[in-house]
Amino acid sequence: MRYPYAVTVLATVALACCASSGLCETTRFAVIDVELALVKFRGTQKANAEIERQKEEFRGQLAMMQKRLKQLEARFESDRKAALEKTLAGKEKKAKLAEAEKSLIRLKEYEHEMRMLTEKKRKELMDQSLRMRDFFLRKIRAAVREYAKKEGILAVIDASSIDKRGRSGVVYRDSSVDITAEIIRIINNKDAVADKSQKAKTQ
Repeated sequence: MRYPYAVTVLATVALACCASSGLCETTRFAVIDVELALVKFRGTQKANAEIERQKEEFRGQLAMMQKRLKQLEARFESDRKAALEKTLAGKEKKAKLAEAEKSLIRLKEYEHEMRMLTEKKRKELMDQSLRMRDFFLRKIRAAVREYAKKEGILAVIDASSIDKRGRSGVVYRDSSVDITAEIIRIINNKDAVADKSQKAKTQ
């Protein structure tokens, strides 16, 4: 959950303290578009590509199941028509009706299986996406904290935060205080180094 106006108030209070204490010469404020950093992060892009791969794989599986479903539908339709044949009577008609009923049950069970599998996969992918998002956001925040301490920055405001009405918590910002590009560069460099190290271990 985001609290953009709380962040804005915090920044205002900190600015006032900064001005009254004479710290403004050595400290400053910065803003970052966290959502943009998240999108541009190599880790996010790789995770999204993996999720898309899984989606494509499941679409293939679902296509095969759709073929099977059509076969079951065709079988039921054939059995239904056979059971409604006017020339049938007695035990033969009962047998045909029983066969049509079995075909219908198999069809409904398979439809249910497909729905459950689709819902399960949808939930798995959504949970995976949310976990990765949370993981990458922690990486971005850690990079921001490290950078802020190094550069003597007093507070960093998330420019991508919005309230329930879609209003940003940042009214104005000069490009000189925007550290988004720098944070993106830092986290992508770290990720590239980690990838290189991992590849070296597997070779």
